[in-house]
Amino acid sequence: MSSFDIQKRAQAAVRDVKLGAATRESARKWLAPRSYIQRRLAGVPTRSEFNKDQQVLSPLLEDELAHWAVGQARLGFAPALVKFRFMAQRMLNASGASHTLGQRWHTRFLARNESVKTARSKMINYSRVNGATVANINVFFDRLDAPELANIPFERFYNTDEMGIGQGVGGDHWVVAEATSHLALKKDVEKGEWITALECVGCDGVALPPLVIFKGADVQSQWFSVQDGHLWDDWRFRASPRGWTSNPTALDWIQDIFIPHIRSRHGNKWVVLVCDGHESHTNDDFLWLCLSNKIWLVFYEPHCSHIVQVLDVGVFGLLKRRLRIVLRECPNAVLGLKPTKMDMLKAYRQARVDVLTPSTIRNAWKTAGIHPRDRSKPLSSKYVILEDVGVARARSKPSEVVEKEPTPDFLAELAPTPIKTPSGGQELRNSSRKLAATDPTFRMPSQRLFIRKASKALDQSASRIAHLEAQVDYLQTKLDRKATRVRQKVRIAPGQRFVRMADIRRAKRRLRGRVVYEDEASDVEVPGGPRNAIEAIEDDGTEAEDCIIVKNNEI
Repeated sequence: MSSFDIQKRAQAAVRDVKLGAATRESARKWLAPRSYIQRRLAGVPTRSEFNKDQQVLSPLLEDELAHWAVGQARLGFAPALVKFRFMAQRMLNASGASHTLGQRWHTRFLARNESVKTARSKMINYSRVNGATVANINVFFDRLDAPELANIPFERFYNTDEMGIGQGVGGDHWVVAEATSHLALKKDVEKGEWITALECVGCDGVALPPLVIFKGADVQSQWFSVQDGHLWDDWRFRASPRGWTSNPTALDWIQDIFIPHIRSRHGNKWVVLVCDGHESHTNDDFLWLCLSNKIWLVFYEPHCSHIVQVLDVGVFGLLKRRLRIVLRECPNAVLGLKPTKMDMLKAYRQARVDVLTPSTIRNAWKTAGIHPRDRSKPLSSKYVILEDVGVARARSKPSEVVEKEPTPDFLAELAPTPIKTPSGGQELRNSSRKLAATDPTFRMPSQRLFIRKASKALDQSASRIAHLEAQVDYLQTKLDRKATRVRQKVRIAPGQRFVRMADIRRAKRRLRGRVVYEDEASDVEVPGGPRNAIEAIEDDGTEAEDCIIVKNNEI
């Protein structure tokens, strides 16, 4: 039994004793130690009460923080744990402290404050219809066991699919809410436009560069940061009216990304591409390209992607979860603002780096039962609709408890220093204790009362300052985002299918009015294909970007 439970039971027992019950009877009724109850009746403070002055945040600030969290939860915007710690840190900084909160500070806070606790938030959304049956799964695996695929090694198997990303934080996560509630409804950050990411992974753990589709008429250069442009050099970008994939996009993807990749790795050999039966994958042009480039298409039955598709089973879930975590920590999301497209790109790249590892991709193929081949794995999923066939459900393994290192104590003892003007309630209380140890005058009741009143006033001021600073940051960020930006359409060369980072950098230089002449072609090495000298100089990430290059005879 935890110390927190003992304290709760002892409080109930003390209440009964004060109402006239016997101490021994109350201790037996509430399963609380009799000595513990006797100490409480004698006025002996608990350990938490005795160490109250040693808390990082004063009791007054903790009460205000708990009250704010409960109020936000009742209004449908329960603060996430990241945002809750952010506000606590702001309060701590406003009170004059310079250290940071420990990793497990919120655990001790929740144990001290009974009015709040962590709860699982739930976004209200429609549930999709589950059409996965035993017959459909068997049909899919029968296709994989076809004689045409028998001699193709596993490293030539690929899976592709689209993943929709809303331009917002979204998702269910832990929030701080009222202790009596089991579920907290949380209002999401302002919903933004729909972004589609087309991914493709191989059975040997390789991930192809993604295709990102924005909603709009054209790709705009202001969506990208030139300083970090090299991070997306192998990515491809496109804009569509709704931010979704289409038949022309699928054709361009297989010609510009998939076919060059498989030809460079496997030569002129047959490969297998597992995908859904969307119209973009079943039209005549797409099928012809696959046939002419030795690509076998394997389609799974409708409404089975969450059981037999590799990306849905073991990649997209982890990727979206990691993306939400990264987005919740970006400055705009912390302030309650919609993340920009630049924030989305940076967060998505970081999520891909963390999740799309060879081991994760290989485990996804294993979980789907494709490699090693084991159709009992998808058949044992709890999402399979069992008709007349009895199939055992797979039981989830208990999660292992990972012991974390103890949080270092940030409250180092203060060295004896001359008394200075306190900047917060905590500093005033510390100075008072130091003076009381050397001067009996400061141990008088009137002096202690004065110190408590003054420290309470400083803590209240610190709380107001923290809330006002957060409001100023929010308004300043909104003001900065409303500033007028010059829009620049990104143009691509004739014959080029997707927007590349080189095109984005070129558009940004045109926007800044830079001039580049053609007589420097001999000084520029153009890797990867025949392009003109202007493109080579502009795509090069050297100091030539910051210069105006002119002909020698015109100087």
